[in-house]
Amino acid sequence: MIDFGLQFIAHRTGDFLLQNSFLALRKKKDWQVAVLHGLVYTLPFCLLTNKLESLIIICGTHIIIDFFNISSLWVRTYNWDWKTEVPQVPLWVMVEVDQTLHYAINYFALLL
Repeated sequence: MIDFGLQFIAHRTGDFLLQNSFLALRKKKDWQVAVLHGLVYTLPFCLLTNKLESLIIICGTHIIIDFFNISSLWVRTYNWDWKTEVPQVPLWVMVEVDQTLHYAINYFALLL
């Protein structure tokens, strides 16, 4: 099992330190940019595992979560709010839902 602290650092490095404004501003609008961000995001995880299936899950789910704004879908489902496009919750809630989804998936992917 890989230490959660290392997973945390890999995630923060891939999602923040290696993400420039081009990727951040376009990853939800352009699937090719989302794929590029997913690949760049996955690079730090290559230092934690050499299991291809783990890396594919980490990369693929990151692309899906970011491009399709799954955190928004999650919050709208949780609140039974299908009428608003953007959930009426503070931004930090959306960010934390997004981060929690990534952490949980990465944790289980690295158990493979």
